[in-house]
Amino acid sequence: MSSVDQLTRAISRGLDFLEERQDSDGHWQDFSLPFESDMWLTAYVGTMVSEISLGNTRSMAERSYAWLQQVGNRGRWAYADVAALDADSTIWASRLGEQLGFGISSETLEFLHKHVCEDGQIATYIHEDFLERYGDDFQMRSPGWYRGHPCVTSAASSLAGLPWRDTLVRALSLAQQSTGSWHGYWWMDPEYATALSIEGLRGSAEYASSVVAAVQWLSRRVQDGAVNTPHFPQGSAFATGLALRGLAMAGELGPVQERIGAWLANAQRRDGSWSSSAAMLIPNPHMMRPNPLLWLPGKRKRTRWETIFLDQYRLHTTSTVINALWHLVAALEQEGDANLCAEGADHQRIRQ
Repeated sequence: MSSVDQLTRAISRGLDFLEERQDSDGHWQDFSLPFESDMWLTAYVGTMVSEISLGNTRSMAERSYAWLQQVGNRGRWAYADVAALDADSTIWASRLGEQLGFGISSETLEFLHKHVCEDGQIATYIHEDFLERYGDDFQMRSPGWYRGHPCVTSAASSLAGLPWRDTLVRALSLAQQSTGSWHGYWWMDPEYATALSIEGLRGSAEYASSVVAAVQWLSRRVQDGAVNTPHFPQGSAFATGLALRGLAMAGELGPVQERIGAWLANAQRRDGSWSSSAAMLIPNPHMMRPNPLLWLPGKRKRTRWETIFLDQYRLHTTSTVINALWHLVAALEQEGDANLCAEGADHQRIRQ
């Protein structure tokens, strides 16, 4: 079996896993904080699936988008119905819509624009979100959750329908770490914001050096085929999938990417999923910049703000991995077609 066939089979099995767990009305649920996410989770998984042209992906994505339209609040979405509306959930719902050919509504644009901070990045929440949902400030006077977050900004940076997208992209370039990576606010793994930032910055000569630095950082992270993290020292499927996606978005293809694909294919579970490894953080609202040391493994007593939350149903991880593998397969097939064209041209020259 060729590597492309092996990867395509892994993607198909992952899609079967997701389709079996998609509710009849089109939504998915995962994570528990303690309540589970449906809107944000559906928007993310739907977006990952919508980029794949295989099997029933179009139908799965369309059903998830239709459900989001039913439960949305005037073009705005939240982690779940019990939570305040937020920019991140709204961004992923908008990304799914754009992928399916729908534009961003004026109400959505107005909502997202309110979350753009002075530094050009997007805040997940603003005070108004909590006032609208709870009727009081919900002890949210501190700016941690109201400041610009690179992980949210990076997710929005590739939305074609944002009139002020250039502002976000410029802010992202300034937020890049000296290592070449980006550190998110809600995620343990820098691969999340880094991969999404590459997607937003690629194709622009102005930010080419930023993309090169990010690619170099990701390549170092996956030299052995997987990203090893403090919580997953044998390899995190989530972080590894994001690293692969980021490299693919940058047009990188070589032995490193093929090793990543092989590692991910071998790490797939019997049911078609990948083990939960999407490590989400819920920083104290007062915390401006989360200190990763607070979430490192250990036996010390932790506060409720120092707990790692994983996708217990494996939906976030699995959708991320199959999306990354799909981008790898597309690159491998494109390279194969290019080689065939080159061989054909060589044969033609020889005959002449």
